Amino acid sequence: IRKMSAYKEFPMISIVTPVYNEEDNVVYFHDAVTRVMKDLGMDYEILYINDGSTDETWTHLLRWKEKDSRIILLNQRNAGVSAARNAGLDAARGLYVGFADPDDYMDPEMYSRLFSAALEYDADIVECGNHVFEDSSDRLIEAKRRSPSRHFEENASPASFFRDSIWGKMDICVWSKLFRKSMLDAHRLRFNVHLKSGAEDETFRLMAVPHASRLLFIPDCLYYYRLMRNGSLSRRCNVPTYSKCVQEFQRLLYIVDYWQKQGWQNEGLFAYGVRKIRPFFVSKHPLFHQMTAVQ
Repeated sequence: IRKMSAYKEFPMISIVTPVYNEEDNVVYFHDAVTRVMKDLGMDYEILYINDGSTDETWTHLLRWKEKDSRIILLNQRNAGVSAARNAGLDAARGLYVGFADPDDYMDPEMYSRLFSAALEYDADIVECGNHVFEDSSDRLIEAKRRSPSRHFEENASPASFFRDSIWGKMDICVWSKLFRKSMLDAHRLRFNVHLKSGAEDETFRLMAVPHASRLLFIPDCLYYYRLMRNGSLSRRCNVPTYSKCVQEFQRLLYIVDYWQKQGWQNEGLFAYGVRKIRPFFVSKHPLFHQMTAVQ
Protein backbone atom coordinates (compact mmCIF):
# COMPACT_ATOMS: atom_id res chain seq x y z
CA ILE A 1 0.00 0.00 0.00
CA ARG A 2 1.33 3.39 -0.97
CA LYS A 3 2.38 5.69 1.86
CA MET A 4 0.37 8.91 2.01
CA SER A 5 3.50 10.84 3.06
CA ALA A 6 4.97 10.24 -0.36
CA TYR A 7 2.21 12.38 -1.85
CA LYS A 8 2.12 15.16 0.73
CA GLU A 9 3.09 17.75 -1.89
CA PHE A 10 -0.01 16.87 -3.92
CA PRO A 11 -3.73 16.75 -3.06
CA MET A 12 -5.00 13.32 -2.16
CA ILE A 13 -8.23 13.77 -4.12
CA SER A 14 -9.28 16.00 -6.99
CA ILE A 15 -13.02 16.41 -7.56
CA VAL A 16 -13.89 17.54 -11.09
CA THR A 17 -17.25 19.32 -11.30
CA PRO A 18 -18.57 20.82 -14.57
CA VAL A 19 -21.20 23.53 -14.08
CA TYR A 20 -23.57 25.14 -16.55
CA ASN A 21 -26.21 27.64 -15.43
CA GLU A 22 -26.29 26.11 -11.94
CA GLU A 23 -26.72 29.25 -9.80
CA ASP A 24 -29.55 27.63 -7.83
CA ASN A 25 -27.96 24.21 -7.26
CA VAL A 26 -24.28 25.06 -7.10
CA VAL A 27 -24.60 26.92 -3.78
CA TYR A 28 -26.09 23.86 -2.04
CA PHE A 29 -23.68 21.54 -3.82
CA HIS A 30 -20.63 23.56 -2.81
CA ASP A 31 -21.72 23.62 0.83
CA ALA A 32 -22.26 19.86 0.74
CA VAL A 33 -19.03 18.94 -1.01
CA THR A 34 -16.88 21.17 1.19
CA ARG A 35 -18.37 19.50 4.28
CA VAL A 36 -17.61 16.12 2.79
CA MET A 37 -14.04 17.07 1.94
CA LYS A 38 -13.46 18.74 5.30
CA ASP A 39 -14.24 15.47 7.05
CA LEU A 40 -11.48 13.76 5.09
CA GLY A 41 -8.79 15.39 7.21
CA MET A 42 -6.45 15.51 4.20
CA ASP A 43 -5.50 17.77 1.38
CA TYR A 44 -7.88 18.00 -1.56
CA GLU A 45 -8.89 20.23 -4.42
CA ILE A 46 -12.24 20.94 -6.06
CA LEU A 47 -12.07 21.89 -9.71
CA TYR A 48 -15.09 23.79 -11.01
CA ILE A 49 -15.25 24.06 -14.79
CA ASN A 50 -17.69 26.76 -15.86
CA ASP A 51 -19.05 25.60 -19.21
CA GLY A 52 -20.18 28.95 -20.59
CA SER A 53 -22.85 29.73 -17.98
CA THR A 54 -25.01 32.76 -18.70
CA ASP A 55 -26.40 33.17 -15.16
CA GLU A 56 -24.65 34.02 -11.86
CA THR A 57 -22.80 30.70 -11.56
CA TRP A 58 -19.39 32.24 -12.30
CA THR A 59 -19.95 34.96 -9.72
CA HIS A 60 -20.56 32.35 -7.02
CA LEU A 61 -17.43 30.46 -8.04
CA LEU A 62 -15.23 33.55 -7.90
CA ARG A 63 -16.51 34.38 -4.42
CA TRP A 64 -15.64 30.91 -3.12
CA LYS A 65 -12.22 30.95 -4.79
CA GLU A 66 -11.31 34.11 -2.83
CA LYS A 67 -11.94 32.24 0.43
CA ASP A 68 -10.42 28.85 -0.35
CA SER A 69 -7.21 28.23 -2.30
CA ARG A 70 -8.16 24.56 -2.72
CA ILE A 71 -10.81 25.62 -5.26
CA ILE A 72 -9.52 25.63 -8.82
CA LEU A 73 -11.61 27.55 -11.37
CA LEU A 74 -11.60 26.99 -15.10
CA ASN A 75 -13.73 28.98 -17.51
CA GLN A 76 -14.56 27.89 -21.05
CA ARG A 77 -17.02 28.55 -23.82
CA ASN A 78 -19.97 26.18 -23.77
CA ALA A 79 -18.60 22.89 -25.08
CA GLY A 80 -20.44 20.24 -23.08
CA VAL A 81 -19.78 18.05 -20.08
CA SER A 82 -17.07 15.93 -21.72
CA ALA A 83 -14.93 18.89 -22.72
CA ALA A 84 -15.39 20.36 -19.23
CA ARG A 85 -14.35 17.13 -17.55
CA ASN A 86 -11.32 16.85 -19.81
CA ALA A 87 -10.22 20.35 -18.86
CA GLY A 88 -10.59 19.38 -15.21
CA LEU A 89 -8.61 16.17 -15.70
CA ASP A 90 -5.78 18.06 -17.39
CA ALA A 91 -5.55 20.44 -14.43
CA ALA A 92 -6.13 17.93 -11.60
CA ARG A 93 -3.15 17.08 -9.38
CA GLY A 94 -4.69 14.54 -7.01
CA LEU A 95 -3.58 10.97 -6.38
CA TYR A 96 -7.19 9.99 -7.16
CA VAL A 97 -9.77 11.89 -9.16
CA GLY A 98 -13.55 11.81 -8.88
CA PHE A 99 -16.39 13.42 -10.79
CA ALA A 100 -19.49 15.06 -9.35
CA ASP A 101 -22.57 16.81 -10.73
CA PRO A 102 -23.86 19.93 -8.94
CA ASP A 103 -27.49 18.78 -9.05
CA ASP A 104 -26.71 15.63 -7.02
CA TYR A 105 -25.42 15.17 -3.50
CA MET A 106 -23.34 12.67 -1.56
CA ASP A 107 -23.08 11.06 1.84
CA PRO A 108 -20.76 13.01 4.18
CA GLU A 109 -18.44 10.00 4.35
CA MET A 110 -18.41 9.16 0.65
CA TYR A 111 -14.95 10.31 -0.33
CA SER A 112 -13.32 9.26 2.92
CA ARG A 113 -14.68 5.71 2.50
CA LEU A 114 -13.76 5.53 -1.16
CA PHE A 115 -10.28 6.90 -0.57
CA SER A 116 -9.62 4.66 2.44
CA ALA A 117 -10.76 1.63 0.47
CA ALA A 118 -8.62 2.64 -2.50
CA LEU A 119 -5.54 2.89 -0.27
CA GLU A 120 -6.30 -0.36 1.56
CA TYR A 121 -6.54 -2.35 -1.68
CA ASP A 122 -4.20 -0.18 -3.75
CA ALA A 123 -7.06 0.01 -6.25
CA ASP A 124 -6.88 1.64 -9.66
CA ILE A 125 -10.64 2.23 -9.61
CA VAL A 126 -12.99 2.05 -6.63
CA GLU A 127 -16.77 2.47 -6.82
CA CYS A 128 -19.56 2.67 -4.25
CA GLY A 129 -23.29 2.02 -4.48
CA ASN A 130 -25.80 4.78 -5.02
CA HIS A 131 -29.34 5.95 -4.36
CA VAL A 132 -31.64 7.60 -6.90
CA PHE A 133 -34.12 10.28 -5.85
CA GLU A 134 -36.95 12.10 -7.60
CA ASP A 135 -36.28 15.60 -8.79
CA SER A 136 -39.70 16.93 -7.76
CA SER A 137 -40.09 15.35 -4.32
CA ASP A 138 -36.62 14.15 -3.22
CA ARG A 139 -38.22 10.73 -2.63
CA LEU A 140 -35.76 7.84 -2.84
CA ILE A 141 -36.62 5.34 -5.58
CA GLU A 142 -35.75 2.02 -3.99
CA ALA A 143 -36.13 0.08 -7.23
CA LYS A 144 -33.20 2.02 -8.70
CA ARG A 145 -30.92 1.67 -5.69
CA ARG A 146 -27.60 -0.01 -6.55
CA SER A 147 -25.67 -1.92 -3.89
CA PRO A 148 -23.94 -5.04 -5.23
CA SER A 149 -21.83 -7.05 -2.79
CA ARG A 150 -18.20 -6.13 -2.10
CA HIS A 151 -15.93 -7.37 -4.86
CA PHE A 152 -12.19 -6.98 -5.44
CA GLU A 153 -10.04 -8.16 -8.34
CA GLU A 154 -6.29 -7.76 -8.01
CA ASN A 155 -5.38 -9.17 -11.41
CA ALA A 156 -8.23 -7.99 -13.59
CA SER A 157 -7.84 -8.28 -17.34
CA PRO A 158 -10.14 -7.77 -20.34
CA ALA A 159 -10.38 -11.53 -20.76
CA SER A 160 -12.05 -11.90 -17.37
CA PHE A 161 -14.73 -9.26 -17.87
CA PHE A 162 -17.20 -11.67 -19.43
CA ARG A 163 -17.28 -14.11 -16.57
CA ASP A 164 -18.25 -13.44 -12.95
CA SER A 165 -16.38 -10.16 -12.96
CA ILE A 166 -16.51 -6.86 -11.17
CA TRP A 167 -17.07 -5.35 -14.64
CA GLY A 168 -20.72 -6.36 -14.37
CA LYS A 169 -21.08 -4.75 -10.95
CA MET A 170 -19.73 -1.35 -11.93
CA ASP A 171 -22.20 1.26 -13.12
CA ILE A 172 -21.72 3.14 -16.38
CA CYS A 173 -21.63 6.49 -14.58
CA VAL A 174 -18.41 8.08 -13.31
CA TRP A 175 -19.74 10.02 -10.31
CA SER A 176 -19.69 7.06 -7.88
CA LYS A 177 -16.02 6.24 -8.54
CA LEU A 178 -12.48 7.32 -7.75
CA PHE A 179 -9.87 6.75 -10.47
CA ARG A 180 -6.13 6.60 -9.96
CA LYS A 181 -4.99 9.75 -11.74
CA SER A 182 -1.64 8.31 -12.86
CA MET A 183 -3.45 5.44 -14.61
CA LEU A 184 -5.68 7.84 -16.53
CA ASP A 185 -2.71 9.96 -17.55
CA ALA A 186 -0.49 7.02 -18.47
CA HIS A 187 -3.07 5.83 -21.02
CA ARG A 188 -4.22 9.35 -22.01
CA LEU A 189 -7.77 8.50 -21.01
CA ARG A 190 -10.18 11.35 -21.58
CA PHE A 191 -13.88 11.75 -22.43
CA ASN A 192 -15.07 11.65 -26.04
CA VAL A 193 -16.44 15.14 -26.74
CA HIS A 194 -18.51 13.91 -29.68
CA LEU A 195 -20.72 11.54 -27.66
CA LYS A 196 -23.71 12.93 -25.76
CA SER A 197 -26.75 11.85 -23.75
CA GLY A 198 -24.94 9.64 -21.26
CA ALA A 199 -22.84 7.81 -23.84
CA GLU A 200 -19.78 9.74 -22.69
CA ASP A 201 -19.81 8.05 -19.26
CA GLU A 202 -20.17 4.51 -20.60
CA THR A 203 -17.48 5.10 -23.22
CA PHE A 204 -15.04 6.40 -20.63
CA ARG A 205 -15.70 3.38 -18.42
CA LEU A 206 -15.21 0.93 -21.28
CA MET A 207 -11.89 2.60 -22.05
CA ALA A 208 -10.65 2.91 -18.47
CA VAL A 209 -11.66 -0.34 -16.79
CA PRO A 210 -9.62 -2.68 -19.04
CA HIS A 211 -6.50 -0.66 -18.19
CA ALA A 212 -7.11 -1.10 -14.46
CA SER A 213 -5.61 -4.25 -12.98
CA ARG A 214 -6.96 -3.66 -9.45
CA LEU A 215 -10.73 -3.07 -9.30
CA LEU A 216 -12.81 -2.62 -6.15
CA PHE A 217 -16.52 -2.25 -5.47
CA ILE A 218 -17.84 -1.37 -2.01
CA PRO A 219 -21.59 -1.83 -1.36
CA ASP A 220 -22.13 1.38 0.65
CA CYS A 221 -24.74 3.59 -1.05
CA LEU A 222 -22.97 6.92 -0.76
CA TYR A 223 -23.98 8.91 -3.86
CA TYR A 224 -27.46 10.36 -4.41
CA TYR A 225 -28.33 10.76 -8.06
CA ARG A 226 -31.08 13.20 -9.01
CA LEU A 227 -33.39 11.62 -11.57
CA MET A 228 -33.83 13.92 -14.53
CA ARG A 229 -33.83 17.64 -14.06
CA ASN A 230 -34.60 19.56 -17.25
CA GLY A 231 -31.60 21.57 -18.40
CA SER A 232 -29.02 19.54 -16.52
CA LEU A 233 -25.58 19.59 -18.10
CA SER A 234 -25.15 15.85 -18.37
CA ARG A 235 -28.63 14.39 -18.71
CA ARG A 236 -30.52 16.13 -21.45
CA CYS A 237 -31.87 13.34 -23.63
CA ASN A 238 -33.47 10.51 -21.70
CA VAL A 239 -36.21 9.49 -24.15
CA PRO A 240 -35.18 6.88 -26.74
CA THR A 241 -35.03 8.53 -30.15
CA TYR A 242 -33.53 7.92 -33.55
CA SER A 243 -30.62 10.21 -32.67
CA LYS A 244 -29.96 8.24 -29.50
CA CYS A 245 -29.85 5.02 -31.51
CA VAL A 246 -27.21 6.66 -33.69
CA GLN A 247 -25.33 7.61 -30.54
CA GLU A 248 -25.38 3.97 -29.40
CA PHE A 249 -23.90 2.84 -32.71
CA GLN A 250 -21.27 5.58 -32.64
CA ARG A 251 -20.29 4.59 -29.12
CA LEU A 252 -20.04 0.92 -30.01
CA LEU A 253 -17.92 1.59 -33.10
CA TYR A 254 -15.67 3.96 -31.18
CA ILE A 255 -15.11 1.45 -28.38
CA VAL A 256 -14.51 -1.50 -30.72
CA ASP A 257 -11.97 0.60 -32.61
CA TYR A 258 -10.27 1.54 -29.33
CA TRP A 259 -10.21 -2.09 -28.15
CA GLN A 260 -8.72 -3.13 -31.48
CA LYS A 261 -5.89 -0.61 -31.16
CA GLN A 262 -5.20 -1.93 -27.64
CA GLY A 263 -5.19 -5.53 -28.81
CA TRP A 264 -8.39 -6.37 -26.92
CA GLN A 265 -10.74 -6.99 -29.82
CA ASN A 266 -11.92 -10.58 -29.85
CA GLU A 267 -15.25 -12.37 -30.08
CA GLY A 268 -15.91 -11.90 -26.39
CA LEU A 269 -15.35 -8.14 -26.42
CA PHE A 270 -17.42 -7.65 -29.55
CA ALA A 271 -20.17 -9.84 -28.10
CA TYR A 272 -20.22 -7.56 -25.08
CA GLY A 273 -20.82 -4.58 -27.34
CA VAL A 274 -23.61 -6.39 -29.17
CA ARG A 275 -25.25 -7.40 -25.88
CA LYS A 276 -25.12 -3.79 -24.75
CA ILE A 277 -26.78 -2.36 -27.84
CA ARG A 278 -29.34 -5.10 -28.62
CA PRO A 279 -31.52 -4.51 -25.51
CA PHE A 280 -31.74 -0.85 -26.42
CA PHE A 281 -33.48 -1.65 -29.69
CA VAL A 282 -35.49 -4.61 -28.43
CA SER A 283 -36.87 -3.05 -25.26
CA LYS A 284 -36.71 0.72 -25.66
CA HIS A 285 -36.93 1.94 -29.19
CA PRO A 286 -40.50 2.96 -30.13
CA LEU A 287 -40.16 1.47 -33.64
CA PHE A 288 -39.81 -1.98 -32.07
CA HIS A 289 -43.07 -1.57 -30.20
CA GLN A 290 -44.81 -0.28 -33.34
CA MET A 291 -43.68 -3.31 -35.33
CA THR A 292 -44.72 -5.78 -32.67
CA ALA A 293 -48.10 -4.06 -32.33
CA VAL A 294 -48.74 -4.44 -36.09
CA GLN A 295 -47.79 -8.10 -35.98
